[in-house]
Amino acid sequence: SNTSDSNADMICKGVVRMELVPNPSAYIDPIIQKIKPQYLTQAYKVEEWKDGEDFLAQLCKRMGKLLKKGEPDLDAVARIVFQDFQRGRLPYFNIPPNTRAEGEERPTDMSFIEDTAPAEVAEEKTENEVSNEPQTAKEEEEPVKKKRRTIKDEDC
Repeated sequence: SNTSDSNADMICKGVVRMELVPNPSAYIDPIIQKIKPQYLTQAYKVEEWKDGEDFLAQLCKRMGKLLKKGEPDLDAVARIVFQDFQRGRLPYFNIPPNTRAEGEERPTDMSFIEDTAPAEVAEEKTENEVSNEPQTAKEEEEPVKKKRRTIKDEDC
């Protein structure tokens, strides 16, 4: 793990076991910021939320994770969300560095691509190379015959 990783990053990467995290609901905001809201809605059927705590509270009610007096068990649901994130159930990706902004167009000049078609490459083979290739597929696939050994009474 990188030394500049925050506690939330280390939890997301699975460096720290979820059972050992004392207050996982405190680290839910970075996950909610990383994952697109449409994916969270698709996975957990929670339509709108104000912040991480609101998201967890709605998810608690939806999953039935409630403490005494109907209070939401935010830590239990936060652990579930972190585990789903770690196991890839929540789609997430980083944009590669040095990429163009969405509004920029791709270059239309493709002169950097070599202009060698596969047909031209085949014509370049010399007669010598062609004569060394097997003539038919049957010559290549001759089966290797193995000697069979029979069991005799003496062997037993």
